[in-house]
Amino acid sequence: MSPLSKSFGGESRCIRLTPEELENFDTPDFTIYNAGQFPCNRYTHYMTSSTSVDINLASKEMVILGAMYAGKMKKGLFSLMHYLMPK
Repeated sequence: MSPLSKSFGGESRCIRLTPEELENFDTPDFTIYNAGQFPCNRYTHYMTSSTSVDINLASKEMVILGAMYAGKMKKGLFSLMHYLMPK
């Protein structure tokens, strides 16, 4: 397990699939790309930070750039859950 997963509490906050469930696993409901060591381009128009969390609801993907802090992943998931839960 990566240090990021440990700091995020991946063992306790995420549902771990059993080996049987993994065999039948097809497509994830949502995909998170965490590139914490890769900063976003601060010279991009309206970009004021080297950290960015972007969610594409159509493709069900989240990209995190420039943040080694695992709380960004958690906050992104909570934002997604708050968007999806009322529906």
